Amino acid sequence: AQPAAAEAVSYTDESHQDRRVFSVGDLHGDAQSCQKILKSLGLMGDAGEWTGGRSILVQTGDVTDRGDASGPIFQSLFRLQD
Repeated sequence: AQPAAAEAVSYTDESHQDRRVFSVGDLHGDAQSCQKILKSLGLMGDAGEWTGGRSILVQTGDVTDRGDASGPIFQSLFRLQD
């Protein structure tokens, strides 16, 4: 199964700055699709670094399941953390 499409919503935080929240779900152990989605959203650079600025990424659903590349997905998500 392919990872679910990402959704985004914008809001203004307490400092009156605009922020975007992205939700990505059901990665199902598909590291290649995960990286493709995060890069296309402007959240991950070519070296796996965070490029989303003040955006927020929320990962929902299954990271593991079905696919065999759950480890690389966890590594990518941990690298994107604060």
